[in-house]
Amino acid sequence: MAPSTIDRCFVLAAQILTTVIPMLVAVTAFAPQYVREHIEETVKQIFGLEGGAGSDLGHLIAGPDDVRQEVGVVGLVFALMSATSLTRRFQRLYEECWEVPPGRTTSSAGRWIAWMLVWVASLAMQGPLRSGHGVLLAGGWVVSAAMSVLLWWWTPHLLLLGRVGWRALLPTALMTGGMVTTLNVGSRIVMPRTNEHAIQEYGPYGIVLTLISWLLVQAGAIVIGALSGRTIAARNDA
Repeated sequence: MAPSTIDRCFVLAAQILTTVIPMLVAVTAFAPQYVREHIEETVKQIFGLEGGAGSDLGHLIAGPDDVRQEVGVVGLVFALMSATSLTRRFQRLYEECWEVPPGRTTSSAGRWIAWMLVWVASLAMQGPLRSGHGVLLAGGWVVSAAMSVLLWWWTPHLLLLGRVGWRALLPTALMTGGMVTTLNVGSRIVMPRTNEHAIQEYGPYGIVLTLISWLLVQAGAIVIGALSGRTIAARNDA
């Protein structure tokens, strides 16, 4: 990969770490109980959190009374505004890939908030879909993969302000959605053992190291999906 691609992955991973987690805590503090439980379930699956680490996450997400009082409505608004820095990063990534001029803030601001809310809703739906057994589990993963493709098809179209057509963005959706789903499947197998080993080696800080590493891989999937999708679309048009 070119240095610029690696740099994008690191920047995006750092952006996710510093904006998404605080935003999730703030949003779930005001969400219904079943939404909090579904988001907790999804995050545990993705990061392979079990035992004490899983309990800590549950207390953080599913126990909102104190958090709601501390955050308040103003805090929730500021958390959402802060989280839009991630969507701005996505927007710049897609604008650079498709070589279009930056969109105006007045045209994009509402779309940034819309993307964050749709992403949270998608996150809440993923956990239950991936929690079945046998045929239900397989079917749930198929639906989850389809949702991921749709999310990453809609995302660049939304953030590019409709300046790139749906057909041209389909390779990006398939590449990104496919890689993200594959990583999530692998996380359920690899992450619990990785977390256990990291805690044995580094104590509580081990979870932080595995979290950062996982976010970097996920960011890589999004960046590579955007770049390779653009390349495929250009070849199809040639």
